[in-house]
Amino acid sequence: HFLSWIQYIGFVILLVQVSITETHLHYVQDLIPAVNASMMTPLSGR
Repeated sequence: HFLSWIQYIGFVILLVQVSITETHLHYVQDLIPAVNASMMTPLSGR
């Protein structure tokens, strides 16, 4: 039951992400490079 619950939550999150991407496509496109840059900076800092 726990596994199916995790899969259900994951499916809901996926639907939410898709709906957000559809409605805020330009915002997401601007946000993703910023997130990638912030994630890559600590790695290159090492």
